Amino acid sequence: MRLRIIAIGLLGAVVGVAHGAHEPATLADYMRFSGPSPNERFSYGGSAYQFVELFQPRGRGPFPVVVLIHGGCFKNEYQGMPQMRGIAAALSSQGIAVWSIEYRGLDEPGGGYPGTFQDVNAALDMLAAQAERRHFDIDRMIAVGHSAGAYLALWIAGRSLIPASSPLHDTRSIQVRNVVAFGRPR
Repeated sequence: MRLRIIAIGLLGAVVGVAHGAHEPATLADYMRFSGPSPNERFSYGGSAYQFVELFQPRGRGPFPVVVLIHGGCFKNEYQGMPQMRGIAAALSSQGIAVWSIEYRGLDEPGGGYPGTFQDVNAALDMLAAQAERRHFDIDRMIAVGHSAGAYLALWIAGRSLIPASSPLHDTRSIQVRNVVAFGRPR
């Protein structure tokens, strides 16, 4: 419950922070928005866009985990990861480990279908491999996605339901049962 309340509170706070409560933010405003640097960065593939940023909380754990997936119209030109760092740092300060995933977009070789989805899967496999050493409690995990990342977060939760003939079917990776999807098209 604590994790849910913190995540919802942070997501609600972000709406008016970027530019002000009364004016809509522009793309230029969004592109300037950033937050603190992560504690560590891990590569899970050969592309410059195949990495995760870890925001590791202080203490011994075990730590609940937020898998954070940025938006950006499925295009790397719109960044996305720097804009999520404020949320990541705020969650980490509350004792929650944040595994923030970068992925190849439509504007990168290998991005799109099925590569973008396979990137997210590879990042989750790396999370599973790091869980014990980092004291992550993957039984208390939630995926949080913004815009395009919301679609990817929802896909994570439904991977095992995809037909076995699909390159996106996955029953071996860690299971994510809780999702917060915000900023998705209606």
